[in-house]
Amino acid sequence: MSDDLQTLLATLGRPLSLFRRLNEVRRKQDDEDEDEDVVDWDFDEEAPPEVDAIAAGFRFASAAAAALRDTTAFAWVAWACAFVDEEEVERTDGPALSARLLRLALERRAERDGVASLAGPTAKLGAHPHPRVRAALAGALAALGEVPAALVHDPDPDVRRAARRLGDAPGTGLLPIDAPPALSEALADLDPAHLAVIDPPRRDPAAWGPVAPAAPLPDALSALPDALALVVLPRLLSTDTVPTSRDRSVLRALFARPGGLDAFLAQLPRLAAGDACEPLWEHQATESLAPVATPAMIERLLTAIEAELPPAGTRDDDFHAGRMLARMVEALAPTEVAPICALLDRAGPPPDDYGVRWSILSSLRRAAAREEAPR
Repeated sequence: MSDDLQTLLATLGRPLSLFRRLNEVRRKQDDEDEDEDVVDWDFDEEAPPEVDAIAAGFRFASAAAAALRDTTAFAWVAWACAFVDEEEVERTDGPALSARLLRLALERRAERDGVASLAGPTAKLGAHPHPRVRAALAGALAALGEVPAALVHDPDPDVRRAARRLGDAPGTGLLPIDAPPALSEALADLDPAHLAVIDPPRRDPAAWGPVAPAAPLPDALSALPDALALVVLPRLLSTDTVPTSRDRSVLRALFARPGGLDAFLAQLPRLAAGDACEPLWEHQATESLAPVATPAMIERLLTAIEAELPPAGTRDDDFHAGRMLARMVEALAPTEVAPICALLDRAGPPPDDYGVRWSILSSLRRAAAREEAPR
């Protein structure tokens, strides 16, 4: 980097300060959006110019931090890479912008403070609750050639995909680190064609054209033994806002297995930590569960709802497991409503705050054909 450029960047202040100021603007913008009664933004149109400007600012701050070797802004670089950059598809000239910036930040830190200095930030970011942060870190580390086992075996498929390197066999990292040997043996016994469909290897970005699947996905999923399926299938679910056709196939295969509903319920905290949109995922889960739903499954849903029932006054957060499950019960329209009525009797009337508890109990009241709570 030239002396003139370095001097220019330095006059703008430390990147850490720039990150913080940009984040304050972003938060203020979010608060203003929440105060609006109606949001007119059409998602088919371009993003508002303020969003583009803030995103550009974050990307510039990331590049400046890497160029100035400002290691104090390392965590902010990872945050900006994961949340601001929407360039998800790798290009033929290398990883996407976000991964390149994070990789550069890692390289600069290693040059300045030694390779050992990466251990702390890597451990911290590797445990970040949001999968996009972990995926950005995994992609950068994969480009450097060394990825921690925790990221290789991450429960989120997008993180595992980012951590995978060319040459890694299909199924690498598919099981948890602490999976019993019997599951590893069962995975090794799978038809290679099925395994390549369930968990394909990383493609060379220079390769052209689509790859024909070695076998249909439903056939590959159905080939999993029950014990292996209950571990593998939930780990194939993405945390994207909109479930894909692959997610729908996985949900159908999971609910068809004994114990599949419990395995799905265990994944709800992971969905909530990512970008999953609660109503969209609820719709897909309901549609997939409906063909195999039984009274026992409905009661299991009610047990999970009661465990997630928040106190009155709880804010209307982006994703709440209890509210999602209550809408599922409502949509499944069970004919046996006695268990629903029993839960409603224990919970008492809905509060009048229109919060999460009100929403959950209102869905259950409709499922039980009781008088709907006032709106």
